[in-house]
Amino acid sequence: MELGGAAIAHVIARFLDEPDATAERDRTIPTLLSELDDLLPGGLRTGQTTIVASPPGEGSSTFALGLARAAALHQGISTLVITPDAPESEVVMRLISAETHIPIQRLRSRALDDVETRRLRERRSRLESAPLSIVAGSLNRTGFFGGS
Repeated sequence: MELGGAAIAHVIARFLDEPDATAERDRTIPTLLSELDDLLPGGLRTGQTTIVASPPGEGSSTFALGLARAAALHQGISTLVITPDAPESEVVMRLISAETHIPIQRLRSRALDDVETRRLRERRSRLESAPLSIVAGSLNRTGFFGGS
């Protein structure tokens, strides 16, 4: 991509004529991981797509879900997670586990003690109303995701 003088002039004009609008568009989203936020000058950028990739089973969907959780649940920013290598139920369980601090094994077994049940109830509305969309599962023959 080549930037000519007109494109550069447009960006400079945005800074000079609309400083507040530019600041809002260029806002960062803290990841809640201080070393990553330092590496990415403040965190992720609003309006940009962030791709987290690794071989299946290496933790990329868990890491991406953590980033999405920081954005959606802690910053209130609309967030989409697409994870083709994990079933939707697994991704949602990971989200609930991370947000409630209930071990995922206990969620899977549905053997929650009174403290865990209270914690789940306390965080239920926050989880249900979060601006977070999850698309999970494998691609089917038509090229669309199918939940599992």
